[in-house]
Amino acid sequence: MKYSITVFVTFITALLTVLLAGCGGREIGHGVILWPDSEAVEAGQIVPIVETSTVQDSYIIRLPDAAAHQLPRWRVQFFDSQEDATAFAARYQEVAALYVRSERTALPVRESLDRTSRTVYRLRFGEESKVLERSAEPHDEAGLVAHWYRVLTANGTSGWVFGYYLTAFSEDEDLTPAESEVIEDPVVRALLEEVWRPSHYAQMIRSNTIDLARLRPEHGLFPNPDENRLSLVLPDRRIDFDYSEIVRSAARQYAASGTSLQIAVRNERAITIQYIHDNQTESVDLEIIEQDIEELRTAEIERRDELYLSLLERGDLWQSSAYGTIRLAPDRRFEWTGYGSLVPTVIPRGAGNSGRVEFAVFLERQLRSSFDGVISFRFAGLDHPVHFLYNRIDTGIRLTHLPQQSVTRNVVSSPGASAIVAFFSMMEADRAAAD
Repeated sequence: MKYSITVFVTFITALLTVLLAGCGGREIGHGVILWPDSEAVEAGQIVPIVETSTVQDSYIIRLPDAAAHQLPRWRVQFFDSQEDATAFAARYQEVAALYVRSERTALPVRESLDRTSRTVYRLRFGEESKVLERSAEPHDEAGLVAHWYRVLTANGTSGWVFGYYLTAFSEDEDLTPAESEVIEDPVVRALLEEVWRPSHYAQMIRSNTIDLARLRPEHGLFPNPDENRLSLVLPDRRIDFDYSEIVRSAARQYAASGTSLQIAVRNERAITIQYIHDNQTESVDLEIIEQDIEELRTAEIERRDELYLSLLERGDLWQSSAYGTIRLAPDRRFEWTGYGSLVPTVIPRGAGNSGRVEFAVFLERQLRSSFDGVISFRFAGLDHPVHFLYNRIDTGIRLTHLPQQSVTRNVVSSPGASAIVAFFSMMEADRAAAD
């Protein structure tokens, strides 16, 4: 076996030498080494590229001693001219020796420097990647402040990572293990490796009833083991628990020493925390949510936009002989005139004639066979929207008034006792004007 490996290595070396010689020293371009694979090259080094291997998906480069070396393409930035390579290398020197390590599980690598952009990869806890670029200034993302890093992963994927859960280090630095890596109790380690979200997030996700007002990325329990801190962020408060250590106080019970925070482990993915706030004992149920919160919000916004467009395509002018005329604009604005017969039973006095259309209320499963959905008109003069169950019909739409008391959170379980049903014909405003 040793003989076979030796023969293979000798063959590859000879082949590279022949290829290099066959090129007669000619170069097809220049490359800047992004992530070296051996001590033969270093990050930021400019090298002549003399051959491309499509089979191996690699470049053959010429080293300073004229020896040939093969590198995977993703480790090299290719340039047609040496001038462009030199300019890039000069900029790259700032981060040439810089690497980062993920301090949480499933940390998203995004397509662009934007927390709402598409996720192209997720870093494992402890996974290291090469820094290609760093934002000029720190960014504030939902109260967390850090640089953004454009990274290159070990499988060749490139994208942007928010640096709050990254540890940056240089290639010649003896990196000290993170606190969360040296914790002996596996339960405590798990507690400090994850972001914990309010349990109602999981319920909304499971039932596809995303409430954009309540599902927010800045809310949850955020561990920072490097600073011995657990930060609880809720809609009405932020509390930083600066502890000396996390200790086991009873079976499946833990305490953050030096704070009022108590943690009950319900299972490996769910906890209940208890703490003192304004002299009152408060508790919060929390869970691990694997899905990216911003991605869930983006998907929900797109769903609502599609619902509106599907109605708008059928007609932006809704007319009823009894309940007036509704005009819809592309930006979800509406103008409703002639609705006097609905005042004040359905539409309170002082509502005005304009506002925005919303699709923030969901139907319970048992109602989905009876109605297409819920449309809400948020009049400019009202504090609360006016809700209607709706059904698409051949020539228009049927709206059934939905009392506010029939909506719990953002879900309808019963249509209520209202008997007010309004039929509107739907047509394009331009066509109506022509008629």
